[in-house]
Parts: sequence; C-alpha cells; structure tokens
Amino acid sequence: YASPAIAPDGTIYFTSHDTYLYALNPDGSFKWRWGSGGKMESSPAIGEDGTIYIGSEPYQTYAINPDGTMKWLYLHTDKVLSSTAVNPTNYSYTGCQDGRLFAFYPDGSVYWTYPTGQMIHSSSPAIGSDGTVYIGSYDTMLHAVQANGIPKWTFSTGDVVFASPVIDANDTAVIGTWNGEVFAVD
Repeated sequence: YASPAIAPDGTIYFTSHDTYLYALNPDGSFKWRWGSGGKMESSPAIGEDGTIYIGSEPYQTYAINPDGTMKWLYLHTDKVLSSTAVNPTNYSYTGCQDGRLFAFYPDGSVYWTYPTGQMIHSSSPAIGSDGTVYIGSYDTMLHAVQANGIPKWTFSTGDVVFASPVIDANDTAVIGTWNGEVFAVD
C-alpha cells in the first residue's frame, strides 16, 4: 500500500501488512525489521536526524531510530493511514481517521492538533517553504495550516480528497479529488 523511502546513507525503508517496518542496505540485503503489532499502510518519512516516522492501524504514530529501535509512539483514537511529513527541524505532521491533523514535537509530544471536519484517510500532509502544512480530508476541503497550528485558509474541492497534496516551487498546492478533478491553489 505504501511507497518506500530512501535515507541519505542509501538505507531503504518500507512498511508491510505483515506488521513490520523493514530496513534494507543499499545493495538490497537485509538490515533489520521492527514490528508494530498491526498493519501499516503509510509510507515511511525520514527526518533530518535519520528518524523514521510511520503510522499504523493499531491507532499509533511511531518514530523509529535508524538502528531499528523505537524512539517514541503516540496512541491515537483511530487508524493512521496517512503518511507523515517532517520539516527540517524534525517536527512531524500526521493525519488520522478521527479527522485531526497532528503536529508533534521531535520528542513525540503533541504540539497542536487541527480538526478537518471529517476523516483523513490516505491524504498525507505536505509542507510549504514557509512551513505551512497542507492536508486534504473527506470534508471535501484542502486545508492550509500555519506551522503554529493556526488555520491559514481552506479551499472547497467539491468532493472527497483522498490523495495527498504536492507543493510546487511557488508554494502552489496541487490536489486531486475523488471525482477526478485536479486543482492548483495558490
């Protein structure tokens, strides 16, 4: 369900329904695996310090050290199918099916939460050059939230946002919707 991530040292990380996060060496040989106890459908994200961030169906967001040991976990009230986005200072952002976007300090404590109105299924956050966090939701909106958690704006797409936004060099957010439309929002 998820895409792999490659660290600057060439380590390849990927998740699986068999409940494990896998790490492979650049040559494809096995490095380690770490188990969450539940299916993982989100893609790993790698922070500047090498920390690997993943979500899991047993309602958790994890931060895993590059050696395969757990750094921290956060227990949500619903599934986490959204991949995590990490800014250059290792603050991380994850969407949850309870409809909230979570911002975490590097130590795993919650910095802020932002309610979107409906569940965030697989839409993963994206971070603009000014730190703005963008997320789509089943509430048919694209949300822009400032780095401090204060809402910046919302844009109505007219249908469910299941896909993840991407941000171009001009901080234009591009997002697709369930009904097949694509929007570019400045």
